[in-house]
Amino acid sequence: MNSVTPITSISESILGYYKDKNGILSATKIDEDKIRNTAKGLEVIKNQGNDLMIFVQSYRSFLNVPVPDKKIISVDELLEKVKVLMSQEIDFNVISFDIHGHHKNLEIYADEKQITQILVNLCKNAVQALKETENASLIFITGLTSDDKKYITIQDNGSGIHPDIITQIFVPFYTTKKDGTGIGLSLSKQIMHLHGGNLSVRSIPDQETSFTLFFE
Repeated sequence: MNSVTPITSISESILGYYKDKNGILSATKIDEDKIRNTAKGLEVIKNQGNDLMIFVQSYRSFLNVPVPDKKIISVDELLEKVKVLMSQEIDFNVISFDIHGHHKNLEIYADEKQITQILVNLCKNAVQALKETENASLIFITGLTSDDKKYITIQDNGSGIHPDIITQIFVPFYTTKKDGTGIGLSLSKQIMHLHGGNLSVRSIPDQETSFTLFFE
């Protein structure tokens, strides 16, 4: 509604420049100020429309996650693939990147495309959090929990997540980013639930933040 309201009001204002109760105004009654204001108003309408389209696309993505097409995946090969994808990101080349595997030849039964989507999204978030960090570090940690659940952890030493908002970051459409949709983390958690697993977070601001994917 916050996006739709200005579109409606600006449209009514622009219409008032060209039409009155008697109909369409003649061209002689339209001055340069009205034309300039029309152009400005149409630009706002265009931008608001684009924002609405992005929002709706995000909403559809959240509601229409396909059933995972699960296969046996090598975790080592998966993480190497993610590393290659992330190497194209701005600032990634100045970040120390390591993979710590605590279990040799670890495999998971999952949808490779969906899990890759989660890992890339988490890595992009980490890269943003590391922008102002000296000795920036991003680590993948893999292994088994004490109850034999397989896990992949993405850990960084960036700015972290404030305790006041950490319980809200998985809420759909909640975001603290100016250009964020608030869909990435909630979608990632939903995908993990469809896999019968979970996605958890732990953060000590300006020290260490880790997101962990747990698989059955």
